[in-house]
Amino acid sequence: MLWVRVIVMCGVLVMSIGIFVFGCVKLADQISRDREDIAAFASTQKKYDMLIARNAAVARTAPERSRLDGLFLNEKNVAGFLGDVELLGRSLGLTVSTTFLGTSQGNLSVDIKASGAFAELVCFGGLMERMPYRMSLIRMTVNGAKGTAWQAAYSLTIKSFE
Repeated sequence: MLWVRVIVMCGVLVMSIGIFVFGCVKLADQISRDREDIAAFASTQKKYDMLIARNAAVARTAPERSRLDGLFLNEKNVAGFLGDVELLGRSLGLTVSTTFLGTSQGNLSVDIKASGAFAELVCFGGLMERMPYRMSLIRMTVNGAKGTAWQAAYSLTIKSFE
């Protein structure tokens, strides 16, 4: 009888140890899944925080982006650009007209004629080059004689044309 009791007690002890080990394994598995869930949540939270920061930066820089967009010519604002060029010439006392407007390989080509004093015609060419566009003054010719109105022709290429 004593042997039976010892065997039963050993069986109960082994079963208790098995249940304990099974519980520990199950708990470790649950902890591992919880860690994965926490990592996934942290990753999602980080992405969400980055999205919030990006949206805030987009909203904060809207005025600057709007001004920058104005520096890129497209078919909708070419007339405004030509108006600015003519206004620049008139502010120097010149008579200005556009004689050619065309596009080639993503560039806008513009030919302009102006008449007035020699110094103002040269200044006008320099000022056009310094306008806030990716622009090159390809050719500038000035003709005239002392005491008469000088004539100038300018050929521009604007590279920021969309």
